[in-house]
Amino acid sequence: MAKTPGAALNNLNRMEKLGLLRSLGDGVEARNRGNRPIHEYRRDAEDFANALNRAHGLAPLPVHTYNNLNAYARERLRRTDEAWPRELATEQLALPSP
Repeated sequence: MAKTPGAALNNLNRMEKLGLLRSLGDGVEARNRGNRPIHEYRRDAEDFANALNRAHGLAPLPVHTYNNLNAYARERLRRTDEAWPRELATEQLALPSP
């Protein structure tokens, strides 16, 4: 696991326990990955392709996390009105198995 500040790790861990984040490992990896594949100079094309493929695999994570958080907040706040934000579309977003 790469460096992750304690507060961020605690938040991600809590999100996983609440069912908002699929896995702590994915959350930490996505946080640490950021724009790394684009900003790092890579000499090995295969290494670069693997990094891009993994980043692509994590791309749906924020959308799924948003939808989980949205549903959690709506349930906790007991909101049913039309003004509540809708979930984001996920038809074409498939998360790989954890």
